Amino acid sequence: MKIQRLSCFGIRGLADLELDLADPTTRVPHPVVLVTGGPASGKTRLLEAIVAAKEAIGPYGPIRASAPWIDRGGIARMVLRFYLNPEEQLYAGLGSPEVEAEVFFLEGAVRATAAEGLGAVLEACENVLSFLREGRAFACGEAEEFGDIGTGNKGLG
Repeated sequence: MKIQRLSCFGIRGLADLELDLADPTTRVPHPVVLVTGGPASGKTRLLEAIVAAKEAIGPYGPIRASAPWIDRGGIARMVLRFYLNPEEQLYAGLGSPEVEAEVFFLEGAVRATAAEGLGAVLEACENVLSFLREGRAFACGEAEEFGDIGTGNKGLG
């Protein structure tokens, strides 16, 4: 699963923006996206907002408080369009590889709307990430041991 497009409105420390992260001809998201900018330009806040929105759509832990995300007007909003690979699309039971989710950060609450299958795919992705944090990765349906990923001794590359 990759983010194909995202829009952010009213998020503190981040200018309202719309980012298209896909190839304009194929509509397939780029394999790697670099977020660059000067000090205090919103790079970290963008990544934090994406994580907070993901948590609102498919939580695997406590949802973050919404107040820090609200800039003006008492509401912040993110719209994310995800692109699912064929296996994720089948797992989610969706007819299209593109699925959109909308998250509202309100005073004291977070509300998300998304296709039901998207939450299941996000939860499955978090299960894989937890294995990666433990030094394991999946390849072709089997678990493969890795050394400390952070040291470069053995790992993902």
